[in-house]
Amino acid sequence: MAWTENLKDPQAQVLRARFSKGKQALAAAATLAQGDAHPGLRTAAALAAFAGPVAINGLGASGVFGTAEIMQMLKDKAGADSTSFLEPGQVIDLDEFNIKAFVLGPPRDEVLLRKDTPSKGQAKEVYLTRLDAAAAAESTVNAQLSLLANRTDTVLPFSAVYQRPLKEKTRRKKATKSGVRKLYDAPAEKWRRIDSDWTGSIEALALKMDSDTNNTSLALAFELPDGQVLLFPGDAQVGNWLSWNDQTYPPAAKTMSSGKPVTAEDLLRRTTFYKVGHHGSHNATVKALGLERMVDPRLVAAIPVVEAVAAIQGKGRAEPGSGWRMPFEELYKALQEKTKGRIVQGDGNPTVEKRAFRNNPTSAKRPVKIEHSDLFVEMTFDLS
Repeated sequence: MAWTENLKDPQAQVLRARFSKGKQALAAAATLAQGDAHPGLRTAAALAAFAGPVAINGLGASGVFGTAEIMQMLKDKAGADSTSFLEPGQVIDLDEFNIKAFVLGPPRDEVLLRKDTPSKGQAKEVYLTRLDAAAAAESTVNAQLSLLANRTDTVLPFSAVYQRPLKEKTRRKKATKSGVRKLYDAPAEKWRRIDSDWTGSIEALALKMDSDTNNTSLALAFELPDGQVLLFPGDAQVGNWLSWNDQTYPPAAKTMSSGKPVTAEDLLRRTTFYKVGHHGSHNATVKALGLERMVDPRLVAAIPVVEAVAAIQGKGRAEPGSGWRMPFEELYKALQEKTKGRIVQGDGNPTVEKRAFRNNPTSAKRPVKIEHSDLFVEMTFDLS
């Protein structure tokens, strides 16, 4: 496991504390989403469900995610003696298989750990959940919960005599001759309404927490006996990728193919299998310091994504065309070029994929072979 999963690690404890407030806010947002069709709440609820089961106990729910419990169950199952918390730069000898495992990330550098988007992206840098941001979001959700329960005395700054119901049907029924209904519900005045503005902070918090979690992914590279490298970056995003270049891998861990110290550039240069990061999203495969360094002509890629499922995530369920676009088109084109079409995808066509591997073999004598089953695709590397 990554060092971030170590409950005794001081830095991991700080990160976990920052995250806790945000989780409580999302749990409450999931409660609201049960009776609200607003896209912002749907996004928050979808990401909360993706992260793990949320305990929803009604009004004021202090729900918790099930991910921590699941991770603890795995630790208990393996036992303390069989559980390791890996550090960036660490190299593990798997002598039984004559393989080395290189721990690339997540980084200890919090600046990089927080960096989820490219520096020139629209959001520039996205930071880990701050306590004040999470607290503000949680406060907003709790205020809305109070409104729905008619506990307005605790959250509104004005007398009940000036209040009008938020729910559409109730408001129309109780509309007075003062013209409230005519003005407030007029289509031309819709842009003035702020009923749902509060959901924006919840949606932003949910998306930010999702990215923050991705960037703590354990990123590993496995070196085979003949020097080939299999790259598994998990859901690592920009900061995680960039950190790989900040360390040379221990001098004692000489590669089997050369006697020189190992660098991230060297590992990428010898990569022949790439498990594409985060379902092929736009910010989980670095370009210049990542994919462009994968120059081995034997490169093949696997993308764990089903496009139809990605399309209905976030706002996509209610607004067709607004879901997650995975794999990202430009990245997919680059992968096609790099691999000569040798790509396996979660919803890929077996006939098309087999043809690509057959028409463009990785090697004339020892080509990579693929076999499809109902549950998985088996890829075989001949090391004889």
